[in-house]
Amino acid sequence: MTKPKPFSINPSHARSFNAKWMPVTESGCWVWMGDVNITTNYGRICVNSRKVGAHRFSFQLHFGELRGDDLVLHKCDNTLCVRPDHLYLGNAADNVRDRTARTKLRQSKLDEMAIIAIFHARKNGSPYHDIQERYGVDSMTVWSIANGKRWIPVLRSAGLVK
Repeated sequence: MTKPKPFSINPSHARSFNAKWMPVTESGCWVWMGDVNITTNYGRICVNSRKVGAHRFSFQLHFGELRGDDLVLHKCDNTLCVRPDHLYLGNAADNVRDRTARTKLRQSKLDEMAIIAIFHARKNGSPYHDIQERYGVDSMTVWSIANGKRWIPVLRSAGLVK
């Protein structure tokens, strides 16, 4: 992993950032609606002609300048979340420990048919709670599928997203 480079935030950057997230009541997350790195599924924002992680930007905007080796981690396990109180500073070991623990907890319960069914159920107005109970997933998973933010190749192959 390469060390992120420091960046400076001006009022224009802050306005741009604040226009690109949306609160999600069910999870409490502020979900990034701007540019997303399709490989990592992390949001990103352009600062001085350079793409910066939206979660790193949020942390710096709300808590002050980051050092190049600071990692900004998610308490909520949602890579698109930019809510400051869902973020915390950690190191590479914390990140690996976090990811390992969450991966074990969250072995995918969903196959392609379930992902497509969740997408359609939400688009047809089924409540989050009903979908969560039926498929044994959390609200962020339902939201991510319904909004084409996760399982993009499955949704794309079904013709549900571009």
